[in-house]
Amino acid sequence: MVRMQTSRNLRTNNITRQRKEIAALLSSHKFELAKIKCDEMIREECFVEAYDLLETHLQRIQASLHLIDVNAPSPTPPPAMAASVRTVVWAAPYAENKDMMSLRNLVGQLYGQQYLKTVDGPGREEVDYGLQSKLTHQTSRPQVLSRYLAAIAEASGVEYDDPLAHTPLTAPPVPPGQTPGVVTLPPD
Repeated sequence: MVRMQTSRNLRTNNITRQRKEIAALLSSHKFELAKIKCDEMIREECFVEAYDLLETHLQRIQASLHLIDVNAPSPTPPPAMAASVRTVVWAAPYAENKDMMSLRNLVGQLYGQQYLKTVDGPGREEVDYGLQSKLTHQTSRPQVLSRYLAAIAEASGVEYDDPLAHTPLTAPPVPPGQTPGVVTLPPD
């Protein structure tokens, strides 16, 4: 967890620096470049929030470690920690953290490679949705970018007016065959 906290702190400092850069770009009327930088910053914020969620899941696992009986192997973790284990195992490849991958490998040794395949495949719907959406963040919607840019400009005392920043946010369209609110990831 220490490496994750260090990474989170570095990303938080990076976000602060990026906000200043974006404000400078807005004051120079370099709006397109500011939008690109803003999207990068939003992605960084998603990672910071994901690390917070992962830390909570790791704490739940740590609190439930006494439930694991290494002498009586089981194909799945105890129910009290199953959701957190699934979430951490799924998130490891996306989290950009060596310790998370080590934990994923340890879970694979304890519960088998089939368990890992289940979490990556059909068991994925049991993974924390909020974490999935944070770690698989794609390009931000134009309205979200405009609102972020307007907030940065206002906080920095820079004049910036984009009509899109004042339009109501609507949910993105749901692709055919998908359920609203469910993240569908591309197959590996």
